[in-house]
Amino acid sequence: MRRSGGQGIGVSDDEVFEAQRLLIRLEGIYCEPAGAAALAGLRRAVSAHFVQPEATVVCLVTGHGFKDPESIAQAAAPFPAELIEEDALEGRLLDVLAR
Repeated sequence: MRRSGGQGIGVSDDEVFEAQRLLIRLEGIYCEPAGAAALAGLRRAVSAHFVQPEATVVCLVTGHGFKDPESIAQAAAPFPAELIEEDALEGRLLDVLAR
């Protein structure tokens, strides 16, 4: 890592969980906490000016949310889902489109 000019950045659990919530809210990506660690590190690297905000960066998100159902339930709690029965679906869709 050092020979190639790379750098490692440690992040807290809170930063990882915040990144997980951001991925759910902004991108619709349903990942386990470890999958959000790269984004948490990038956010810290940007705030520490190691990475410029306008830089093109790729974060690999590994591990789907089904691996850690407890953390994903906490992260998704602000975005409750409602079960819509099949016979009510058409009416609900028309209501949403009419708004």
